[in-house]
Amino acid sequence: IIMEEELCSFTEFDVPGPEDWKKLAIEALKGAPYEKKLVFQTDEGIDVQPIYSLDDYLKNDVAEQFPGVSAFERGVEPTGYLKQVWRFAQPVRLSDPAEANRRIHEQIKGGQNCVHLEIDRATRRWEDPEGTRRDSAEPTEGLNLFCREDLATVLADVPIDRLPLHLYAGENPATALGLLASAFFKNGERSKIHGIVAGDPFSEWACNGLSLGSVSWQLDTLPALIRWVKKHELDIKTILIRGDYYQDSGAHSALEVAIVLGLYTEYLRELLTRGVSKADAAFSIALSIGIGPNFFMEISKIRALRVLLHQVQEAFEVPGHVQGAFIHAKVARWDKTLYDSYVNLLRNTSQAFSAVSAGVDSLEIPAYDALFNSSNAFSERVSRNLHHILEKESRLTYPIDPAAGSWYVESLTESFCKKAWAIFQEIESLGGILKALQGGWVHKAIDASREKRDKPVRTRKRPFIGTTLFANRQEKSSDFFRQGDTADPLERYRQHMKTRTHFSLPKEVGKSFLKGDVAAMEAIVSFFREGGTIGTLKRLLTPGSDPTPIELLKPYRSTEAFEGIRERTERWEARRGARFPLYLILYGSLTQYKARADFSEGFFEVAGFQSERTPGVRTLDEASKAIEELPALPEGDAGIFVICSSDELYPEIVPPLASRLKARFPNGRVVLAGKPASGQEQAYKDGGVDRWIYMGCDLVDFLTTIQNEVMPDA
Repeated sequence: IIMEEELCSFTEFDVPGPEDWKKLAIEALKGAPYEKKLVFQTDEGIDVQPIYSLDDYLKNDVAEQFPGVSAFERGVEPTGYLKQVWRFAQPVRLSDPAEANRRIHEQIKGGQNCVHLEIDRATRRWEDPEGTRRDSAEPTEGLNLFCREDLATVLADVPIDRLPLHLYAGENPATALGLLASAFFKNGERSKIHGIVAGDPFSEWACNGLSLGSVSWQLDTLPALIRWVKKHELDIKTILIRGDYYQDSGAHSALEVAIVLGLYTEYLRELLTRGVSKADAAFSIALSIGIGPNFFMEISKIRALRVLLHQVQEAFEVPGHVQGAFIHAKVARWDKTLYDSYVNLLRNTSQAFSAVSAGVDSLEIPAYDALFNSSNAFSERVSRNLHHILEKESRLTYPIDPAAGSWYVESLTESFCKKAWAIFQEIESLGGILKALQGGWVHKAIDASREKRDKPVRTRKRPFIGTTLFANRQEKSSDFFRQGDTADPLERYRQHMKTRTHFSLPKEVGKSFLKGDVAAMEAIVSFFREGGTIGTLKRLLTPGSDPTPIELLKPYRSTEAFEGIRERTERWEARRGARFPLYLILYGSLTQYKARADFSEGFFEVAGFQSERTPGVRTLDEASKAIEELPALPEGDAGIFVICSSDELYPEIVPPLASRLKARFPNGRVVLAGKPASGQEQAYKDGGVDRWIYMGCDLVDFLTTIQNEVMPDA
């Protein structure tokens, strides 16, 4: 045995350290700068090294040994997912309650372990169908629930005592809780309903505006809800901080976490000043976090969030038994594309993998076609099955915190903590998140993040398959099969009002509600039991929209500008009944023009242009003949002509070729494939070149400008 140990020993070899590897890397770079080539900076401004070592891990201040203890970097549960897998929070978005009920039963049969109801804008704003304008041809955006019978129908025969419920109610969850209690609470029995029935007035104010009352009014109502939940011994969160709203508006991950910490701190402060205990306040809050495309960064983000949240809770002296927070993760919309939507499946899978690896409590994966289908049973099933693949095929329930011990992830987590905490401290120095929102600091920070994230997308340094790279021109936006529930709730509302003639709310409820009185919530439940509707309750209880002015944050996706450019080309071609004229003028040998011809073809396909190549020519006379043989354009129309050849030939051929193209097609635009050599730009412009394309140019700016010139009426 001793002999075998000696034979297997590698002690005769030196163990290379980080500096040894770095030295070899520098030698391999042959003079290229190490920091520029091998160290890259994330959107958050964190430098990522090409190699990490045990030393990086050992000097890490936040790395922990065990899950379920201390700052919860490795998760709140000591056993991870072994005892309880994450919640498969796939939403039901059908408007009609009966159809929604059928879909829920399909989900449960398909293995879903959570009931997620996504309600529409009218329900979130406490509006009855009678007062809501809606185009009946447009697909709905979620469930419309205006009375207790609606919710009872939606959840008929659904085991909500066993399956957690997830219902985000927008500004204020009072109506959602009231409808739920009026439909399912039985006298003398303790309800087993649990999950999230919550609102986030701060984020709704920042992103959608408030329709029920001011921020102060919203905060004054929360204690009554929290105390009511406690009275009935319900395991229900009533506040869901929507961090994903800010990521969808352009915030990078560290900024998103800092904003979430700011919101969490503000809610704690406001609840404590209104007499809610520290334990009850902390228990009532859950977090909703967006999961972006940077795989390791998103793992580190969730781990860092738990660490930083623990610091905030320690500062408030939150009791240990309620420390930590329920984290719901939602795969972000930022990187999802309208065209080639099947690629969204790959993006969803990667992002869901990172969320589960980070140990989230609940996960929502949007359907791959969610951008143009409000509800599609097949695509929703595919998203639900992603959960099963991660759980049962990838076996991600077995390793507890699989990222633990990774020198890279642990170091990235520590760097993330420092970055997000610094931003959070800046928010606090301004007086808190409310003042940061009112003063425009949050908007400016998100705008700066958005601009930084967009730049590599616009230049294709960060490509999107099917949209900015390898675009399939045969796919048209008009071909998308748009489907969704178009049920109109108005008739259902009218039938309800015919059978409900008496429901009332005592006058004192409004005042007691703002004082945090549980009796106010009980009165709301009774109001719904008698047949009251959410719109009636709004008129009786709320002061109306908030007059406080604030610039709303706007959600967006990374490829929206590209999709708009492509749709513009499609509109032009649909009106004309022909493709837009775009020709590649090939000059020289195959090796001299092919690379730039291929690049140009792919460049303009992003805008939906289909190019046609002229035969390769080797002399200016042949080029002139090829130009003359191009079909004439209708009077007043413009075309695009791209000269493709090599840098060596350009000084000789570009001015005469551009001049001849301009003479033949006066309204045409001449484009050069490749960036002109220094000192050549003016000569090319004088010859007739309008602009040039090259690796790293801003596609959105270029394509928008040229479309304005050649198809101004599209």
